[in-house]
Amino acid sequence: MQLIVDAKGQVRCLYSEVIDLAAFGPLDIRRASQVEPDADGQWWADLAPVGGPKLGPFDRRSQALDAERTWLEDNRLNSGGANVKPKFDLGKIVGTPGAIAALQESGQEPTFFLQKHVSGDWGGLSAGDKQLNDQALQNGSRIFSAYRTLRNEELWVITEADRSQTTILLPEEY
Repeated sequence: MQLIVDAKGQVRCLYSEVIDLAAFGPLDIRRASQVEPDADGQWWADLAPVGGPKLGPFDRRSQALDAERTWLEDNRLNSGGANVKPKFDLGKIVGTPGAIAALQESGQEPTFFLQKHVSGDWGGLSAGDKQLNDQALQNGSRIFSAYRTLRNEELWVITEADRSQTTILLPEEY
């Protein structure tokens, strides 16, 4: 169980019975989602209570719960890199039609991946490609990252060498 303690001493987490949260003091528990099957037996994680998307369909409840947990951790619990100083400028941000569709299907925001990219989390790259990105921070060449959405779709994020533009795209759109 991940606990986030802010500067005011408030604790945030995804509810679990692993720890007796009442030991921290008065609780403020809010429903973040509903995980329910539809008429066809497909499972959905509806994150509308926190302004999030409806994730699914999933064949199993456990898949919907995993997607729900990941989305909440990435978009509500963790800062997602928001407090990390950017390592470079992104320039103009654009997304290809395929990348936009993949993000909508996964219920994820492009900012989640952009924050990782600009903070130096290069995603699922080889050690050699990560090293090239680290060098690009010094020599001004192109920066490339690769990530996977909650629906396991690969996304690339590429910042041009002159830092004028960053593009989110699918590999097949390159």
